[in-house]
Amino acid sequence: MVRYLWGIGIAAVFGLTLAATMSSAQQTGARMYVRLEVVNYSEWRKVFDGFAAARKAAGVTSSTVWQSADNPNDVTIINDFPSIEQARTFAASGDLQDAMRNAGLKGPPQVWFATPAK
Repeated sequence: MVRYLWGIGIAAVFGLTLAATMSSAQQTGARMYVRLEVVNYSEWRKVFDGFAAARKAAGVTSSTVWQSADNPNDVTIINDFPSIEQARTFAASGDLQDAMRNAGLKGPPQVWFATPAK
């Protein structure tokens, strides 16, 4: 019986350690938000989709696109990165600037960064 309880105790400690590690891993990283207005969403989307390999190479781990419920040309992009440094480097990259310039934006994008609250 003692061995059984000892085994359960070890399993519980291991499980709690794993859960804490996973929780801290989820608390790292950064998110880059980009809001922009485009001339034509479907044309812009072709450029965005064609830039997928460059996003991945820059460290983007997840990228989602949202449209305003009232204006489909009002777009918000959410990019996740392992670090804030990677997010800022991507935002400043010439390749990204060129892609945005060629995508049919109505004006300059709004860009901001967020990290998990502690």
